[in-house]
Amino acid sequence: MKAIAAMRKGVLAPLNDELAILASKISLENKLPMADSIIMAAALHHKAIIWTQDDDFKNFKNVKYFKK
Repeated sequence: MKAIAAMRKGVLAPLNDELAILASKISLENKLPMADSIIMAAALHHKAIIWTQDDDFKNFKNVKYFKK
């Protein structure tokens, strides 16, 4: 129940053309997989921090990376 309550506090970020274009640029410039690029584009657009253990994100400024 706590996990569901936490998820409901989030913001739904629809993938519109602006985010898709930004994600494409991020993917090409950083050699990121498209799914990771979409996550990064949404985070940048919303000025969010990504908390992750995914190595693909470790060199970005808006990421809190924790080694597995």
